[in-house]
Amino acid sequence: MEKTERSLRFCPSQVCFADVQVGTTYSTEIKVQNVGRSTKKIRFLGPQDPQFKLNMNTDKIAIASGLHVTATVTYQPIKVEDSFDKIYVLVGKKQIEIPLMGLIPSCHLEIESFVNFGTLIANSKEICKSINLINHGTIPGSFDIDYQGKLPITIKPSSGIVEPKSSTNIKVYICIDEPGIVNEFAKVSLQGGKETILNIEASVVQQIIELLDITGEKSLNCIQFGTIFFGTSKIEHAILYNNSPEHMSWVAVMEHETVGEELGTNLEQRIDGTLHDLLYISKIRNIDVTTFIACIPNEGILLPYEKAVITFCFSPELYDNGKKYADLSHRQDYALFLRFEAIQSKDSFLKAKEKKVTKSHHKVELAITGSGLPVLLNFDPGKILKFEPCFMGQRSEILCNIQNHSKLLPIEFSFHKVAHFKITPERGKIPEEGNQNVLFSFVPHQLGIFKVKQLMDILGFVAEDDLLSVKVKPFYQIELNFTSICKPTTKRIEMKIIPGSNTFDY
Repeated sequence: MEKTERSLRFCPSQVCFADVQVGTTYSTEIKVQNVGRSTKKIRFLGPQDPQFKLNMNTDKIAIASGLHVTATVTYQPIKVEDSFDKIYVLVGKKQIEIPLMGLIPSCHLEIESFVNFGTLIANSKEICKSINLINHGTIPGSFDIDYQGKLPITIKPSSGIVEPKSSTNIKVYICIDEPGIVNEFAKVSLQGGKETILNIEASVVQQIIELLDITGEKSLNCIQFGTIFFGTSKIEHAILYNNSPEHMSWVAVMEHETVGEELGTNLEQRIDGTLHDLLYISKIRNIDVTTFIACIPNEGILLPYEKAVITFCFSPELYDNGKKYADLSHRQDYALFLRFEAIQSKDSFLKAKEKKVTKSHHKVELAITGSGLPVLLNFDPGKILKFEPCFMGQRSEILCNIQNHSKLLPIEFSFHKVAHFKITPERGKIPEEGNQNVLFSFVPHQLGIFKVKQLMDILGFVAEDDLLSVKVKPFYQIELNFTSICKPTTKRIEMKIIPGSNTFDY
């Protein structure tokens, strides 16, 4: 190091003999340079400690501008301890001090004093941070780290030896299960140094999984699909939100134990009717709920504060139990719970805290309700229609009244085209508890006996293969039977008698 005093420059500004051994002589030079414009006169005063010696004349020395003089300082330790002294340089009436040090071999330990874990999730997951403990000295040095706090903080290693000119990696582990601010400290004892403090800080928050409506503004706890026909589908959407600063792996789980209580029952049926249906209910309790409720996707990873759109598809199917259910009273009501849960959450921990925590932030439940109805149409005069025989070029007609017995849903229909028969209208919509007159006409184009099957499609929204969208398609079909005869026409021959003759004219 250099030291400048007005017009004089000293290099070095202090003399340090490090890692000295008893009986060995050490030396170094001190250069004093005149950086002023005029000649300067200086005089050296030697040290008091006999272990230090100044090899320089103590008389006044004139130093011309730009020149320098060199003095030699020697040190010969006679005991194993650090030595301190000083020499002086007199410039006029001013006295300039140059410290002298003789240091025996020692350790010089230095540790980082701050560990910041940042923002953590209160999920009982162990997090680790590393800091360095460095020995700048020339001999090994010992250390000891003591944490007496109540939080689950572990420091490894907490004590040991650091070799000279090397470092040791100290790992600090933290495992937090409750949100809050962590501001802890550990006492650090370093050989040859003063006791210091290691500060440990963290901000612990809940890992919150939320289910929002499609607008992303309101919490969603129930989806009501309403009533649809068996064989059709209805789609609803929601948003799954990772309201935490750490990525989250999640999975959707159907609550099967709650399904069995409600699944497939008629909520409007009388108690005696329900008891009578227990055999049927026991069968459908074993139904795979994923056959009529689809959640897409049902697992995934959400980045910090990321939102993902979840699609729910409700597709009730009619589980036939014989003719007993082929009537208007047959209806299946569905109620189940779908749980979205962060995989990192520890169920055992949550159960242990159940008495203290009334609501878990690691999971969210969604209630799903919906009803399935059968298509119930009545045909008057029936599904088997016999048309009056007619000749080619003529037609035979039957007016049929189709009644929709559903109190809740309209029915959209479409008839297939069949040769020799016409239907008016071919397509239509029958409102709830409404009826539609349909004219069936037999219009033969050739002779013969006709027995045909007339198909009637019932149209509705049916889920596509990916279950992410619906499209209007036939989901139910009704068969009508038409029979009739087209007769050949016969030409009548009349005989004419020609007067006055015994002949006949045909």
